[in-house]
Amino acid sequence: MKTQIIFINIPRPHCIDLVLENIKQASKPENLSCLCICAGPDDYKSTLQSKLTGIFSQLQFIDNKDGWIDHDKIREDITALNVQVDKMMNVYKAYDLAMQNLDATADYYWFIEDDTLFPLHTFTRYMEVMQEKDCDIVSGQSYYWHTLQNYKRNFWGLKEDKIYDDHDECDDTTVQIVDSYPEMDKGIVKLGATGLGNVIAKGEVVRGWKPMDYIKIQNGADIAFFYYAMKKGYKAYGVYDISLPHITIYPDGGIEIRGKIDENIIKLVNKDYVKR
Repeated sequence: MKTQIIFINIPRPHCIDLVLENIKQASKPENLSCLCICAGPDDYKSTLQSKLTGIFSQLQFIDNKDGWIDHDKIREDITALNVQVDKMMNVYKAYDLAMQNLDATADYYWFIEDDTLFPLHTFTRYMEVMQEKDCDIVSGQSYYWHTLQNYKRNFWGLKEDKIYDDHDECDDTTVQIVDSYPEMDKGIVKLGATGLGNVIAKGEVVRGWKPMDYIKIQNGADIAFFYYAMKKGYKAYGVYDISLPHITIYPDGGIEIRGKIDENIIKLVNKDYVKR
């Protein structure tokens, strides 16, 4: 079995070392490679590439020259439409670049975002669920960074809608998020969508996704991926007992980890930054 990690880096220097340590200590399959799509200053990219080389014997590092946006500055004016559009476009382009550089022989792809932590047994748990449910995509439960509460990026349903042209004829389709599922401490649920903070998917699922074909839905790349999967008939499941805490930074430089931190990674974090 061959697995490739898809690691999109924006960058986020405030938390990258913690995320890398999490990846280093986590249980991983034997035949594992990493595809990193990295934007940012040259010194940051050079340092990150060196650190990833120390973790992965098989690394493909792609310099995303045109994809850098100061993601954390968005927090200063989250309502600025032009900033949001630029951010969304850059994220789509980063995933599109990843799709162009995949290891085409991988059996599974493991999405990991550069601001999301995960329990050390996540990969093993995902594979158990994938076998039990005979499904194509498995995710844990991640968290919003833009709310004051520790609000889970809960598991959602998706609804496809028609787009009509000027003559009231259906020209295309789009998607809406509906029905945030009830929060639970454990169990497995069939998914419409969730984030891409930490997701595993079968090879043929990911290789068929063309991110730029879905930017018209005016939603994030994560929703676009799950919408694509829904349209193709792939089955996705969410695991309530895999919590994926999110690391955020505020305009004043304060750092906080939002969400439930699994006991097997709590030793990795500075508890002064943890809000429960």
